[in-house]
Amino acid sequence: MKIEKFEDLIAWQKAKELTLKLYDVCKNCKEYGLKDMMTKTGITMMNQIAEGFEKRSNKEIKSAFLEAKWWTSQMRSMLYLLLELWCITQEEFKEFYNITWHITKMLLAFVKGINTAEKKKLSDPGIPRAGEWIVKSE
Repeated sequence: MKIEKFEDLIAWQKAKELTLKLYDVCKNCKEYGLKDMMTKTGITMMNQIAEGFEKRSNKEIKSAFLEAKWWTSQMRSMLYLLLELWCITQEEFKEFYNITWHITKMLLAFVKGINTAEKKKLSDPGIPRAGEWIVKSE
């Protein structure tokens, strides 16, 4: 299946899933600054992935996906605080950590795909954009 819109990207779907779960588990967390930062980070992660998909040049796409990856690193860092402040359980920590790591790996695969295509100097417009093999399952 060809990726036609950013919503088809599993990386974006996972970022959305994570953000919604964070909103749910953080609603009773009294660490308001951290809760606010976590949910904003989740939203920014989703938006960076969407933005990256809409970019036209390889340089812009790579830049947006690498920035989204940076946001996943911030999210993993803050997850430790949520755990140690008793806002999430150990199981939730593991689940959220694994989701962010999965997103990171997918974003790096996109960037690697672009780099590989650039090295091969593939310019045929019929060649799928980097990462088009990462599609939503049906």
